[in-house]
Amino acid sequence: MPVTENWWELVAEFVNELRSRCDVMNEKQKRALVLELLAQDAQSGLDAAVAEKRQEVTRFLEGLWDKYAAPLDRISASRDATSKALGNT
Repeated sequence: MPVTENWWELVAEFVNELRSRCDVMNEKQKRALVLELLAQDAQSGLDAAVAEKRQEVTRFLEGLWDKYAAPLDRISASRDATSKALGNT
């Protein structure tokens, strides 16, 4: 059985189960369920957006680190050369 057929069967089962459970709910319970599902969907979307932005910030900071990082020996050599040039040996 191809995956897509199995997926559609699972979706159909889910929808049937949801309908059967909603049939026994009153209007207030149905509204609460819809709001809860909407909140979960919104939270999932926000979590995904935050994760994506976090990855962008991480890549940006790593780029800055790679661009501006300097080993201590290079900084020391530069300081020593500047000190010599200024006659502060």
